[in-house]
Amino acid sequence: MQSAAAGCTTTVELLHALGMAYVRFALKTPVLYRIATMGEPRSPSDVDTVLANSAFVHLRAVVQTMIDDGIYPPRDANKMAFELWTVVHGVAALFIAKPYWLLDDVEELTDKVLRAMCCGQIVAGIVGYDISANDAIDHLMSLKTPG
Repeated sequence: MQSAAAGCTTTVELLHALGMAYVRFALKTPVLYRIATMGEPRSPSDVDTVLANSAFVHLRAVVQTMIDDGIYPPRDANKMAFELWTVVHGVAALFIAKPYWLLDDVEELTDKVLRAMCCGQIVAGIVGYDISANDAIDHLMSLKTPG
């Protein structure tokens, strides 16, 4: 995860790089990934401790920095980091469980999903988390410039 941070100049780039590294790791080590994240629930296991003190710690720190910098809205950094982790885990788990479903390049699809999630957090902070999807779309469309 730390090597993914090399060369990143913004927290948004860093968050994206961490997500990409997570999915790449899962795809390179699918058996280990399944054992670590999709095994029988045990509360708490040594694997949970390692995950919570490695990948999640880095992710949460970047989210907190983005909150502190005003990029992300002032919300609970743990909850936001878990939301983001849910997305990268979902992408990785689907690629591992259903590799024949791939309709796109893995890197490209992962990139698009991560960008959508990162931007979605920013937009939700602007339009509000309690607003309906339709109201959010109406609000965003009203900001769109003609042409």
